[in-house]
Amino acid sequence: MQRCWTATLNALDAQLEVIYSATIDQPQLSVTINLVVFNDRFETLVYQAKPEDCKRFPVHHLFPEGNTGLFDAMGFSFQQLRGTMKADDIALVTIITDGMENASQHFDAVRLSALMDELRAGGKWSFSFMGADFDIFTHLGKELNLEKKNTLFFSKSKIDEEVQAMSSKHKLFFSKQAKTGTADLSTFDFE
Repeated sequence: MQRCWTATLNALDAQLEVIYSATIDQPQLSVTINLVVFNDRFETLVYQAKPEDCKRFPVHHLFPEGNTGLFDAMGFSFQQLRGTMKADDIALVTIITDGMENASQHFDAVRLSALMDELRAGGKWSFSFMGADFDIFTHLGKELNLEKKNTLFFSKSKIDEEVQAMSSKHKLFFSKQAKTGTADLSTFDFE
């Protein structure tokens, strides 16, 4: 991530702006934001925050380092989020990584895949995986029971373009939800 860190931070800011704008345009939407960063450990930087309280993510003092404890970061984050959700809440989860899992101590692929299958079964969770110079589907698709349509491989040099595409998906999702009152999680398919 070091080579595209500034672009990644800008991408986070752009995503937040889309979410914030959606809540201004559609005040009936109730949105909270969590942000987790990880290497050989993970840290929740933003937890249950309202979009208007996070105009800029507090990550500019952080820099990529260490290993990739991807499974632990995902597993603990999903459990934490599940514990705070109400019955009618929807979880839109986006994971951006540029590396293979190599440092988790608590979650392995089997345990994480089982947790994700359980969460998906309720129809209220959407997982989008973005691999920067890392084909996440080829490397983790089978292990985590991922569908190709929920994964995206992109060059770090094109992170701005790919995050803009994800921002468009968020806009479309919020717009559809406001108009129909239902959540169309297929909005986040990359295919």
